[in-house]
Amino acid sequence: MRVASYPLAALQPAMVVNHLRAPRSGVDVVQMVCTLHEAVDVARLRAAWETVTARHGALRTSFSWEGVAEPEQVVHDAAMPDVVVHPGADDSALRAFLAEDRTRGFDLAAAPLQRVTLFRFADAEWVMVWTFHHILMDGRSFPIVLREMFAEYDGAAMLVVARRPFRDFVDWYTTRDFSGAEGFWRERMRGLPGATPVPAGFGEPNATGRGWHTRMFAAEPTAALERFAKANKLTMNNVIQGAWSLLLSRHSGETDIAFGATRACRKGTIEGADDIVGMLINTLPVRVQVKPELTLAAWLGELRETWRSLFDVEHTPLRLVQRWSDMSANAPMFDTSLVFENLTLDATLKAEGGAMASRDFYLLGGTNFPLTALVFGGTEMTLQVDNDRSMIDDETAVRLLGHLATLLESMAAHPEATVAEISMLSAAERELVVSEWNATDVAYPPDATLVSLMVQQVSRTPHALAVRDERTSLTYAELDSCARALARRLRSLGVGPGVLVGVCAERSVEMVIALVAVVKAGGAYVPLDPDYPADRLAFMIGDAAAPVLLTQGHIAPTLPPHGATVVLLDDAATFTDNIGTELPPPSAGDPAYMIYTSGSTGKPKGAVNAHSGIVNRLLWMQGEYQLGASDVVLQKTPFSFDVSVWEFFWPLIAGASLVMAKPGGHRDTGYLVQVMTERGVTVCHFVPSMLRAFLADRASATCVALRDVMASGEALPPDVVAAFYAALPGARLHNLYGPTECAVDVSYWACPPSVVAPQVVPIGRPVANTQLYVLDEGDEPTPVGVPGELYLGGVQVGLGYHGRPELTAERFVVAAVQAPASRLYRTGDKARWRPDGTVEYLGRLDFQVKIRGFRIEPGEVESAVLAHPGVREACVLAREDEP
Repeated sequence: MRVASYPLAALQPAMVVNHLRAPRSGVDVVQMVCTLHEAVDVARLRAAWETVTARHGALRTSFSWEGVAEPEQVVHDAAMPDVVVHPGADDSALRAFLAEDRTRGFDLAAAPLQRVTLFRFADAEWVMVWTFHHILMDGRSFPIVLREMFAEYDGAAMLVVARRPFRDFVDWYTTRDFSGAEGFWRERMRGLPGATPVPAGFGEPNATGRGWHTRMFAAEPTAALERFAKANKLTMNNVIQGAWSLLLSRHSGETDIAFGATRACRKGTIEGADDIVGMLINTLPVRVQVKPELTLAAWLGELRETWRSLFDVEHTPLRLVQRWSDMSANAPMFDTSLVFENLTLDATLKAEGGAMASRDFYLLGGTNFPLTALVFGGTEMTLQVDNDRSMIDDETAVRLLGHLATLLESMAAHPEATVAEISMLSAAERELVVSEWNATDVAYPPDATLVSLMVQQVSRTPHALAVRDERTSLTYAELDSCARALARRLRSLGVGPGVLVGVCAERSVEMVIALVAVVKAGGAYVPLDPDYPADRLAFMIGDAAAPVLLTQGHIAPTLPPHGATVVLLDDAATFTDNIGTELPPPSAGDPAYMIYTSGSTGKPKGAVNAHSGIVNRLLWMQGEYQLGASDVVLQKTPFSFDVSVWEFFWPLIAGASLVMAKPGGHRDTGYLVQVMTERGVTVCHFVPSMLRAFLADRASATCVALRDVMASGEALPPDVVAAFYAALPGARLHNLYGPTECAVDVSYWACPPSVVAPQVVPIGRPVANTQLYVLDEGDEPTPVGVPGELYLGGVQVGLGYHGRPELTAERFVVAAVQAPASRLYRTGDKARWRPDGTVEYLGRLDFQVKIRGFRIEPGEVESAVLAHPGVREACVLAREDEP
């Protein structure tokens, strides 16, 4: 029978909404698990529960929202909980029950919203599971109910406190005028960019349910934190909130952090509020500015004042805070929440002594937030996280617990540190991301060059087909003879180690002869794409200041004015070296090529790479993918793009055949299908956007000879991986990564045929003799899952930018990530480590973009636009119109 009804308190309306959205999700369902090392009298236990339920109206409450102006809670005169007994139980049965019991949930419109289940493991070993909906009561109420219930069960003499009913608090709450809090919340929430992103997980798509994970925090650092807090007039809650803020900041890369925190909301309300059984708490946004330059004590002092300032407005309904913020009504202000309690429920109840001291208690419960942290004080703190598996997998949640513990340990060990110096990286994880995953040493010949490797291959297969285009083909011996003849001509023109040679030619056999000849002469080739605009070519030719320029007859007249000696390649395929001996070879440290990339200052910059770097790249590639005499490699990448380097030289050091696509053919999927099928191409490269277009052509499925396809130059979308294996199930797809400033690719990942569209396709692991480091703004390694800037180390790091010492010093840095300090390249790419030791590319840290694999700096585009006479004139007129 219904005996009373009254409105809802602060958090209860949100819990009704959670129930209506997903009544079987387990959200807001609490399971109190009590291990009883004693024989249990079931009848007496049932009677004890009935007595306590009759005593507290909150335990006999249901909720009504249909046919009423506002939802209300209804107290019934009789709503006793079910007590069900499972006589023969084991651990697996208990685990299965807890999972089923949570998703069983409750019908909020029908009391009782609690139930009791007993599991008998042995005569004197029982487990009681008290399941209830959180909407009935808050955490301060749990021990009150359990103390009273067990006192009734034990027959202990207990003075029953005349507790005020929850309705008294609700009556007080519903008379509050919150308009006075509007100014506070508008100021506090002004400019909040949005909910702080939750730490990204790596779980399987479509995962369901919630995880619950616990970690103990040792006594010694716990005591150290308590001493630190006391010395600086802080509370442990302030310290925990600081650690949580740092965790969210490091994982999100943001310094303006918001999370939800629970306030007890009992003080300053009505007399006797501390003893009420009901739902009095409120969860409110805590906004924290992470200030790396402040000392830990000073920063936590600011956080203490932030927390104290909430006292006068702590009852404000969250819906009003949302309304008074700058955010839309449908955008959450926070996606994570934090709860701090001085003691665990187990410690609180054991402190009662007597029979309670031998009983064990733990709590399971799920919120509607993707991630909730719970920290309990004591001699050893207890750290817990509750995660929504659809957003954060259990492995990530456990790792977050570790990061939280490491932050607290760092605070305890370095109380005088600045906020920036508080580390989230444990010694074990540092060893993992710095050393173990970068253990890539492979012994390659230290003096090898492109020239020496090609000479060796010529001696092995002189009569095998080396290269062909639509008009001409050359064997290895013929190619070597033509290139030697041209190299001698280049030597006579002053080309030698360190000398740049421009090459402006259309894709052809002559182009290959030119590139091989330049490195044979000891020089470094500079690709000059004839399709480039005249002013860009003019800048590159002038900037490189190459004394010699190799080109073709029909291109030479179109080139901008320059002072280089021109050598035409039109008859290069007929050149013959009658001497037959090799020229003095270059050294491994000499430049092999220079490729221009887009420049942020408006001018392209030439990135120089040595023989040692590209040789390492090719020897690793050969070891990994095993190119052989029967293989055919398609060269279709514009040679101003660094992928072309391996397309040219890998087959020529491995004895395979190189097929040159016709000029412009790389843009025509129909032509690519034709040449691949006709020539039996087994290996090729695609920029992911072009691979998507290629696969969209149904005829791509006829390229059955394809064995390995390399993708790089852009992020590889997971749907392209799926489309690839649907069209070419007999081939293998590889995702490679590397900037022009290093010798082509520095990481690799084999896309498995069974890939199930992960959120991000990783760029993989470092290749031989290279290292990948993900560093924060302080140049410190980041833990697994935490974004940072990707730095590259090892033999493939390039020599720097031609004629740009300041830019070289800015991007090619010496960092003490490992001892001794080593030279690294700062990529400007945002990345993070995955738990399996692969790296994910997460985008750029600047404004650079990729278009079909080519790096484009908006600064260069802006510079070009502003240089246009019409734009210049418009800018002048605009300035003249300014007041």
